[in-house]
Amino acid sequence: MAEPPLFSAKAHVFEIDPGTKRAWLPASRHAVPVSCYFDPARAAYRLISSDGGKVIVNSTVTPGMTFTKTSQKFGQWVDGRANTVYGLGFSSEQHLAKFAEKFREVCEAARAARERLETEGSGGGAGGGGSPRSRRGRQDSIGSDQTSSQHPGVCASSSMGSVDSSGTAGPGIGGGATGGLSSGGSETDTDIRQENERLKTALAQSVSGARRLEGEAHALRGAHSAATEEMGALRQRVADLERRESEEREREGERGAERVAELERRVCQLETSLREKDQELELLRLQLEDSREMERERESEREAALLKLQESEEKAELLQARVSELELGACDERGRAARLAACLARLDECAAALAGARHGLAALTSGNPTKC
Repeated sequence: MAEPPLFSAKAHVFEIDPGTKRAWLPASRHAVPVSCYFDPARAAYRLISSDGGKVIVNSTVTPGMTFTKTSQKFGQWVDGRANTVYGLGFSSEQHLAKFAEKFREVCEAARAARERLETEGSGGGAGGGGSPRSRRGRQDSIGSDQTSSQHPGVCASSSMGSVDSSGTAGPGIGGGATGGLSSGGSETDTDIRQENERLKTALAQSVSGARRLEGEAHALRGAHSAATEEMGALRQRVADLERRESEEREREGERGAERVAELERRVCQLETSLREKDQELELLRLQLEDSREMERERESEREAALLKLQESEEKAELLQARVSELELGACDERGRAARLAACLARLDECAAALAGARHGLAALTSGNPTKC
């Protein structure tokens, strides 16, 4: 709609499951604006909401609607014309209360608009019909004006006829004319006859106009009777519609009571389930605390193992340094051993030479004993 909304609120939109009439189906993926507009063409108030270009709420507000608060942040209303129930979930209780107040004000405005239309309809029918006497008077005045404009002699004939009926002016006029003729002869009998004929013609035309107006008045009385009958039928229809609406409200109230009872049962079930979930959460919390305690113990063992590992690494470094020192000493010892081996080899050579010399000496000794 081009006109700005009367009010708007953001909420999650739900619609009752048409199959079960118990479960809520989400109509929006997130919180969307729910706006109220006034339709001047139909003199009606509408609640409209859309999500991604798709209209998800198009509800005409009627005086019998009520916005029911079912929880701290959730409310609903029944749309009898759409044969569904809409639900709104708000972010806070204040937003819900504000929307409920605006909804009530719109319902009051719709009720006032309906009463105003009914009052205007009744007033228009009464003003258009009116009483037969007043309408006849208006038509007579209109007809008299038309007759006087079309036939200028009618007014004179009417006045003369009325005066003549009183029984004073008619004879006087005749007597005056006769006196004039007898005295001076200013008017002739021919002129008097022509004047009488003219007056008779005007009187006949006036009577014809009066009869025509009488027929028109009779037709208007018939139209007024038909309008009165039609107005009575409309009043009866309005009464039937109000009775049906009252019965519908009663049925809606009964269905609402059944839904409230069902919702209370569901709330009990949800509370029981919630208590069970709370117990499960308590168990999980205890298990989590045990797991954290075991984790802390493992962390302590890990820290102790790291300390031992660091000590072992330091000892390994010391041992590595000691091994390096021992390797250097071993290299020195191997050099010394090589030198000792060389010395031993020379000593062996010397010993072998000494042994050979000793053997030669022995041989010499045994061969020349005298010389020795």
